[in-house]
Amino acid sequence: MSARHALVIGSSCDGLPANPLKFVTSDAQALFQALTDPTKGGCEHDKSVLLLNPPLAELSSQIKRSVHHAGRAGASLVLSFLGHGVSVGTDLTGRRLYLLPRDGSPTPDTDSGYEIGRRLTEILMTEDAYGLDGLLLILDVCHAGVGILNCAQDAAAAAAQADVRVEMLAAVFDQVARQGCMTKTITRAIRHGLPALSSDFITTFEAVDTVAEACLNEEEPLRFAMARGRRISNDPSLWIARNTASAHNWSLAGTHAGGLAVELTRAYQATATLRQTVASVEQHPVTLVEGSAGAGKSTIIAALARPESAPKLIPTAYLAATAFCELVSSLGELAQQLHNQLLRLEVFRDAASDYAAGFTFQRELLIQSPLQRLVLGPLTKVRLDEADPIRIAIDAIDRLPPSAERELVRAVRECTEERPAEWQVRFIMSGRPTMLASDARGPDTALHTVSLSPPTAPEIDRFLTATGRSAVALDLIADSAQSWLDVIVLQEAMADVAPDDLARAGHISDLYEAVLGPAIRDPQTSAVLTVLATTGSGPVLPIGVLAGVCEQISGSSEGAQIGNALAQLGRWVVRSKPGTPEEHLGLCHESLVAWMRARVNLEGGGNAAHDEVLRYLEQASDDAAASYRARYEVEHIWLLAKYSDALELILQQRTSRPVDNIARLGAWMDRFTSELGPDHPTIVQLKLEIAWWTGRSGALSEAKALCESAIDQCVPSLGAHHVDTLRARLLLAEYLGRTGAVDAALAISADVRRASAQHLGPESELSMEAATEVAKWTGATGDWVTALELNRALLKEQKRVLAQGHRITHKTHGQYAHALGYAHRGKAGAARAASEYEALEQQQVRSAADEVDVLFTRLHRLRWTGKAGDSGGAVKLAFQLIPELSDALGPDDPSTLTAWSIFAQHKAKTGHLAEAIQAYDYLIPRERRVLEPDSPQALYSRINRATTLARTGAVADALKDMERTTAEYVAHLGPDQRDVLWARSNVAYWTARAQDTSRALDLYDEVIADQARVLGAQHESVVNNERVRERLRSTGTVQSAGAVQRLHTALPTSDPLGPTARLLGSQEVKSRVVRYEDFTDEQARHATVAALVDFGAFVEVGSFTGLVHISEISWLTLSHPSEALKIGQLVTVVVIRRDPIKRHVEFSIKRAQADPLLAFHERSPIGSALLGTVTSVSHLGADVQLPGGVQGSVRASQDVAAHGELRFGRRVEVVVRDVDIDRRRIHLTLVRALDDDPVAP
Repeated sequence: MSARHALVIGSSCDGLPANPLKFVTSDAQALFQALTDPTKGGCEHDKSVLLLNPPLAELSSQIKRSVHHAGRAGASLVLSFLGHGVSVGTDLTGRRLYLLPRDGSPTPDTDSGYEIGRRLTEILMTEDAYGLDGLLLILDVCHAGVGILNCAQDAAAAAAQADVRVEMLAAVFDQVARQGCMTKTITRAIRHGLPALSSDFITTFEAVDTVAEACLNEEEPLRFAMARGRRISNDPSLWIARNTASAHNWSLAGTHAGGLAVELTRAYQATATLRQTVASVEQHPVTLVEGSAGAGKSTIIAALARPESAPKLIPTAYLAATAFCELVSSLGELAQQLHNQLLRLEVFRDAASDYAAGFTFQRELLIQSPLQRLVLGPLTKVRLDEADPIRIAIDAIDRLPPSAERELVRAVRECTEERPAEWQVRFIMSGRPTMLASDARGPDTALHTVSLSPPTAPEIDRFLTATGRSAVALDLIADSAQSWLDVIVLQEAMADVAPDDLARAGHISDLYEAVLGPAIRDPQTSAVLTVLATTGSGPVLPIGVLAGVCEQISGSSEGAQIGNALAQLGRWVVRSKPGTPEEHLGLCHESLVAWMRARVNLEGGGNAAHDEVLRYLEQASDDAAASYRARYEVEHIWLLAKYSDALELILQQRTSRPVDNIARLGAWMDRFTSELGPDHPTIVQLKLEIAWWTGRSGALSEAKALCESAIDQCVPSLGAHHVDTLRARLLLAEYLGRTGAVDAALAISADVRRASAQHLGPESELSMEAATEVAKWTGATGDWVTALELNRALLKEQKRVLAQGHRITHKTHGQYAHALGYAHRGKAGAARAASEYEALEQQQVRSAADEVDVLFTRLHRLRWTGKAGDSGGAVKLAFQLIPELSDALGPDDPSTLTAWSIFAQHKAKTGHLAEAIQAYDYLIPRERRVLEPDSPQALYSRINRATTLARTGAVADALKDMERTTAEYVAHLGPDQRDVLWARSNVAYWTARAQDTSRALDLYDEVIADQARVLGAQHESVVNNERVRERLRSTGTVQSAGAVQRLHTALPTSDPLGPTARLLGSQEVKSRVVRYEDFTDEQARHATVAALVDFGAFVEVGSFTGLVHISEISWLTLSHPSEALKIGQLVTVVVIRRDPIKRHVEFSIKRAQADPLLAFHERSPIGSALLGTVTSVSHLGADVQLPGGVQGSVRASQDVAAHGELRFGRRVEVVVRDVDIDRRRIHLTLVRALDDDPVAP
């Protein structure tokens, strides 16, 4: 945006004593202050001048100086005159307007008055005006009459020669100006803004209506705009002031989207489609406005966002939030824009607070996707009694990346389907018809479609008649127009095309030639059109890029010249936020782009224009140019037919989201195939890229088929040992292994390793990568010890050959950590794997590895942290990782879903069963959509959800879910698949817990026999199931979900020491010789309490003495061990830690007992109503003793009103709100106090 200077002149002529203008001084001062306010008028105060009651000489010289200074600065000038004016002459064409200075005459001539038209003409035609970026002339004078038209004509002649844009606003046409009403009105508008105007800027276009309404029966304002001597409708970059009121009354205030909405709705005419859209919004929660390119979808959304465009149809502040997807780069940015606009509503602010308050911990809120956290979640808390609906419009959803479009439509659909009919929220989305949108129109949705079609000939005929245009071009427009915006632009062009030329125009290109052909003869206008034609249609090109490229083409980038060219082009150019540094612009229609490109290519300048754009982007450093380059550089390269360079850039611009990459690469493969043929090597390379990303998306079968197709294409054209062929085979091995064919994957990987070593060298990257794959699939066959050694040796070799920070070295390091965990089984091995992954993560960060690779390492670390038994740590890691995975890969990416699965699993293990079920309910529908039907990950999630549900007490419902899921996977994978065997074991266990002992024993017999046959009789799963079966047979029950069940070695069902030991007492137990080597981790033993100390108890197991820390004595909090133990007491202990150096063993007594908190949670799930006794009260709340020997807490912040009623010993009724096993807390909600008299707890 160029700078703005102001010259405000207030003049009362002494020669008119009968008509003194006492208001001139104060009104001129007020206008000057408003114009030079940096946040309103925006004129530079130091470069602006206030001139009061000047003599003629000072008036003349100051106008000249102000024009000169603005020209030198490349600024625009706001020139305002308030005071006496006289129109001299007898007929309309000969009358002249004189501005009267203090020493002027009532009958002025050139010596006693300032003839504005002639004098301004002279100034604009001199060097003083060179560089002036437009003149805004505001005249509030008496007796102007038709002389104002003469002034406009004189200024137009000067503007044509001097190449200056001029906007003029006059108070009257042929009347007496009364008391400076126009100046007062404009000053008031600058100070306070125009609340009813949905625009960031007040232009002369809006000022005319505002003045006419404010000065009713006093003044009839007149406006005139021109560029290069040609009248134009208006120049939006020559605005009067910023509309400060828009920030309070318009949701799009101050946004790029707001500028686009203004541009789209200039001269908008309400249509039947707009009426249909408004009617649909009132009746349906979701309205989808569909139409082909150019059908006017964005204009419909823009009209809804600017009610003044159709005031009889659209109420004020109709939309609460609006977003144009072509102006955002991600769904997160879209969500943030909508959130910022919705915060203007008090009801939404309250709803957002309510939604956030529903999360116990802030991190639980932050783990939500931006769309859910910022928009949809709070909207679900909107009060239903609000009379005026909250309406949200999202334009061009098809411009989003495919995964983002899918997530947006699905999330909105699910949100609206779950709401009651009276929910007062409405969504309007526009876009081209898509399969996704079609899928959304199911029988259970409330989505209604409004389809757009090109305007019909009768509609165009009525429009042309109403606007006073000739109908000569009716057939031409009817054949060419795809939207009402096209009709408006074309009908405006008719004013500049001779009827004969219109009649001869046989095609839309003929009309473009007739209208724009003369303009292109101007070098600056030609340069502007040429650059815009390279970029396509719509406001996509930053104004800075346009100026820079124009300078390279024509040698000039002055803002005045570019502004003049843009003003002359008028509506042929779509401008968003004109006159600001953030302005973006483009040609108005694809047909104009095609015509201009053909014309430029015909003249031999097409390639040169693309080269100039690329050359400028290479050296530009501003953010706008960088953003444009990232999005459009490849198109310029493609249009230059530099296909190899285009492919290289396409591959560089891959995102981390598989679905987006698949869609983008697929579209480019179609274009390459059309241009180069199906057998070109480029097609093979793209096909392998698509195969890789297809596998990353979870569609393994499809990825495998793509690899096989690529190999079939590679071998005949490139040879069996070409690097692309070998890479394709290695990728095929990946998908064979991941779909269960591990032996085949190992064989192919080994073959590729041999071939690459022979033909490319043993130290080539492909040979190294193939060796890494061999090690990986060796482990997958079950030989983890060999895999560990292979990875260890490879890691050493790759650090030497490829360097420690190389991608393949990092991959091998990760596989080494993986093999470490499986080769050293148990929690100790898992802890070592987690530690190794943490070390790898640090190495990746130091070597600036790819962000996604680091995230994958953290995901593996999360998995092994959980396997190591650190469920609390796993939950914390998941809280951090899920939002980052969602942002980088997408919320539906398989890796993101894996993190959700681990999070839910360990939420359940820490006792947060309700939250775990919520996580599974979020996860499972997405896994069904994204993963293949036989995906083990989806099986785990569904079985784990059912298990968690069973732990809440709903065993019957959970068992039905398990049986149904297991049956589905048996059908897909067969009964002997390892994951299916695990699921069948779960069904057997919970059948027993449902007290169907006979059926449970039959199920255990079947699954144990199949596991022994498939996995081997000594496999851990077989041994565990046999132990549970024997317990079921002997006791009629299985282990409860307490601490005993968590032990790998269960306690014997009878006392192993026998009745003799019990009779002899502790001395007999103590006399047995026991050594350090006799203990194993988590082993259960009997012991005698030997001594009590402040920090715990020493116990003796036979002749061996070990420590039980005070925290491991009881599930209750103790101040001293004597509260629970006495010397000589016989106890059962569990080995929890061994020190082989010091040969010390630490025991736990409480872990050998059922955890009362787990038992309580199983007996009293979330939502249970209980009676308890208050045991303590503080400012934080109250503790309540509950049945089962556990305590819960009522937080004061949740029950403030009732807190004062709680006293020690009082009986209360409470509801279980949450059970935090990890922190050993039960959160309660108070229902009521039962009595007034305290009782002993």
